[in-house]
Amino acid sequence: MMGIMINNKNNFFQPGENIRYESNPHWIILVNSILIVIFSTLIFGVLAFILARYLGAWGYLFLLLIIPSLVKFGWKLLVRGHTFYWVTNLRVIKQEGIINKVSFESSLSKINNVYYRQTPGGRFLNYGEIRLETASEQGMTLLDYVPGPEKFKNAILAGAVSGDSPNNSSAEGDLSSLLVQLKNLKDNGILSEDEYQEKKKDIISRF
Repeated sequence: MMGIMINNKNNFFQPGENIRYESNPHWIILVNSILIVIFSTLIFGVLAFILARYLGAWGYLFLLLIIPSLVKFGWKLLVRGHTFYWVTNLRVIKQEGIINKVSFESSLSKINNVYYRQTPGGRFLNYGEIRLETASEQGMTLLDYVPGPEKFKNAILAGAVSGDSPNNSSAEGDLSSLLVQLKNLKDNGILSEDEYQEKKKDIISRF
């Protein structure tokens, strides 16, 4: 995805860990800062132009009042560039922080349910809110302004029913749950009938 910045990315993920989804928060989080920059530029730009007619070059000093809005926008841009959402074949990860890193991680085998919600604007611009119900101490975890929330959810479901995750061996006691998730993928058009039947046989064969 465009905008992702991380150093030593290969060292961050475990051997055999494959990325199914990756993104920064949606660009919509920058809109307020962009509007503030535009309005402050217009207001203080016009004011500086008017005052310059009476004060000369001193009037242009009012253009300095635009700097705080530019600094705020730059900070928001930097924060977005250091916030990451990943879904791999092993886990779901949210990492944020410029100096101090804060990370949420959950194994796919510990995620019980995935919900997503989109406002009308979110549907139009393709972003939304993801809620993960996990078996860990966190319980319900919220991920906001996620681009392509349906793709994010499907990446988790696909990881839960695929055979390449070693965590699946610890979740084999819940055959019915895996089959339900697999059927949901077929019903949502993610898997064809042939793919559904093939993966269904593969899952059953592992029990």
